[in-house]
Amino acid sequence: MMGVRRILGFMASLFDFINVDAYLRNELPKAGLLAGVRNFLLGIFLFLLSSFALATLSVVYLMLIYDATSAASLVVSAKPAITTGFLASSLLYFGVITLPFLFLGTFLHQAVVFLMMKVLARGKGTYMQQYFMSSYVTLALGIASLGMPLALAAGVFLPFVLLFFALTYLAAAAYLALFVQAKILMAVHKIGFNPALAVSLLVSLGSLVAYVVLQLIVAKYGLGPDFTATFGIAGMNTSMLNVNITGLPNISGIQGPLLPGANASHAGVIANATNSTG
Repeated sequence: MMGVRRILGFMASLFDFINVDAYLRNELPKAGLLAGVRNFLLGIFLFLLSSFALATLSVVYLMLIYDATSAASLVVSAKPAITTGFLASSLLYFGVITLPFLFLGTFLHQAVVFLMMKVLARGKGTYMQQYFMSSYVTLALGIASLGMPLALAAGVFLPFVLLFFALTYLAAAAYLALFVQAKILMAVHKIGFNPALAVSLLVSLGSLVAYVVLQLIVAKYGLGPDFTATFGIAGMNTSMLNVNITGLPNISGIQGPLLPGANASHAGVIANATNSTG
């Protein structure tokens, strides 16, 4: 319990931008590869769990829409439901495809950053130190993502709550992914802020491209959560509802693209269904 409390306290201290350098230096001697693996894996798992909850809540929202409008509408031919098809496809996407991709990507991402630190900036730190310290960024974003389903649920009644949470999460993700990540590289490799920020940004863009490629493959072969398994809409191209959640942030290293884009995908599903039933 004390260990969990200490870790949570350290992640909270990352938002003290004035004293963050001192906090990072104090944490650096505690570096360990297994601890870094644990932090990365847990952070990714929590984010994907939140994303699955968002997808499920989207279906629940559609069920409420159906109950409220089906009596006056002849468009919807089947009541939305959380089916085994939806659950199985979600397990495949989140658990079998995305989780291993993001987790294994942490090693590659950090390896590229480490190589650039050594070649371009003559970094003095070790890979283990860099991997461990960077893992806190992913863990912090993973924990923060647990507020997404709550914000979506509250947003049904108070729309500004969802918008406020999305903007807050975006700001926090940008701060952690760019400013704190650069500070971590400074603490580990004893370099200046500008080269650390440049390397973080450059490698992040490469990771983003890799993630987009994954989502294109997922979309091409229909491997994302199968929303068409939950309901049918008569007289409408059901491919509109076969939405893959392609906007998840890449949290394998620096956590780009900094926005829980799963919300956008879910919103698209809800908007399509709402427009059709309204």
